[in-house]
Amino acid sequence: TIFQNFSGNVIVEYNNFQILCDTVLIDDNKTIIRAWKNTKIMNDTINCQTDSMIIKTLSKDLFFYHNTRLKKDSMTIKSNDMRYDYNNQFLYYYNSGSVTNSAYEIKSETMTHDTQKNSSVFNKNVMLKSNNYEIASNQIILEKKIITFGEATSIKENNSNITCNQGFLRNNNYLELSDDVIVNIDNTIIQSDVLKKEIEKKTSQFIKNIKVTLEDQTELFSQEMIKNDSIILMNNNCKIKIINKNESILIQGDSIKIDDKNKEIDINNNVTILGENLEGKCELLTFRSNYQNITMYQDPVLWLSDKQVTGESIVIYKKNNIIDSIYIEKNPFIVSSIDSLKYYNQIKGRWMEGKFQNTHINYIQIHGNSKMKYFDKNSNNQIGMNDVESGRIKLVFNRNELQQVLCFEEIESNYIEITSDKYDSNTPTSFYLDGFNLQHRLELQ
Repeated sequence: TIFQNFSGNVIVEYNNFQILCDTVLIDDNKTIIRAWKNTKIMNDTINCQTDSMIIKTLSKDLFFYHNTRLKKDSMTIKSNDMRYDYNNQFLYYYNSGSVTNSAYEIKSETMTHDTQKNSSVFNKNVMLKSNNYEIASNQIILEKKIITFGEATSIKENNSNITCNQGFLRNNNYLELSDDVIVNIDNTIIQSDVLKKEIEKKTSQFIKNIKVTLEDQTELFSQEMIKNDSIILMNNNCKIKIINKNESILIQGDSIKIDDKNKEIDINNNVTILGENLEGKCELLTFRSNYQNITMYQDPVLWLSDKQVTGESIVIYKKNNIIDSIYIEKNPFIVSSIDSLKYYNQIKGRWMEGKFQNTHINYIQIHGNSKMKYFDKNSNNQIGMNDVESGRIKLVFNRNELQQVLCFEEIESNYIEITSDKYDSNTPTSFYLDGFNLQHRLELQ
């Protein structure tokens, strides 16, 4: 084979390409054109700089080697091993490369670009970087202004990390993901079937089978959720599950609001609580102080085993996600039923405190003008009522069973026997403390 060698500021016109370089080698049949050193090639479609290149005229392929920088429209492609099929107008790189435009840079091991459709497919160890996020996947398809993910994908954005198995990014702003979506934000984990996110507005919509796990292993569930910056709103079958090594407590309500910045939760309307040793209901329940303090508002009632506890508000304190203590600031009222009797033991006062041990109530203290009505049967099988007033009453329990009743400060006690005619007739109002209100227990479905 005879070759022609051209050196020094060579200009080659081939097909619709113009080639500028220092050296060109062309065989007599013009099937292979080799160019190297300060090589440039351009036409109406591409503008490329490279260390060296080969044109195979029979297969209509351009091959670029080492430090190749190819520009097409607003896109720049870099690689050390690139091919351009100029007949079908397809661009390829094989041994890693990158594509850059004004919005992002994409790196991958292989890439195929259709210059007519302006679409690209990136495969193997794909990494997309922009000013706002990073996307890692095994496959990314770029078509016009839509980026599609077809395999396991990870997206990092500010303080969050998102994983999914499929989805797309449109106009560099709208993100829609599906198939095992998991979002990790400062140790708060969100899972759902679908995520729709407007990046500039910082608004995310989660759809179906939503689960939010807080750093203390409190879990929240719903079927619909909107996240706007650090505020999360949950609707449709809302639940909160407090998990610890001894038991789990389940809370339900119509809607949940999470302030992830201030570590606060509100659960609204038809709120019910169910645990192994407590049940409750109210219309508003809040978590405060890094999700540790639970407060029940609006007609709250709590059942500790067989004891009904009410007040203007009820505060439950947690430690390590275990119920630690209870506090009622105003008007506490305790009611407990008596086996085989139709009467109810009752205690009330100005404020109340209580302590738990291993998820069971340990003691309760009623402070300030405390009053108690206590019923029992004497040795003659007669029913008696103890009517007590004191400054403070303390109830001591063992595994939720009452062991002692202790009264302190200015104690006044009266005992009466209830005659059979009173027992058989309608219960007199004197058998109830003011404010007595027996509630029906509710169980979560």
